[in-house]
Amino acid sequence: MTDGWVIDVPGERVMVREPGPADEAPLLTLFEECEDWFLAATGLPSGPGDVQSLFYALPQGARPEDKVLLVLERGGAVAGLVDAVRIIPSRAWWRWACSCRRPGRGAAAWGVRWPSPC
Repeated sequence: MTDGWVIDVPGERVMVREPGPADEAPLLTLFEECEDWFLAATGLPSGPGDVQSLFYALPQGARPEDKVLLVLERGGAVAGLVDAVRIIPSRAWWRWACSCRRPGRGAAAWGVRWPSPC
């Protein structure tokens, strides 16, 4: 198991950790479950290259060290993903599997005092 930390979200506790190579298949499954998010955000369905692009997609002016990716685990399974850029926190993307979505869950996780990754 990869080191991480636990946060409280409405109704349960969730493990948060950095993604690793073994997360590619679970993240692809998550992306398939979040098809509505991809359609709303990009106008396109999720594709096989979307997991790899997470690691290098940056807005103009951002550096690779500004990128933050965190996997959210529920019951030992990947249930969500945080995709953020430190210099633009207002554009952080939260993707929760449909089965994990609840009102206020993203806001609750956003309000957590996150440990510094440095």
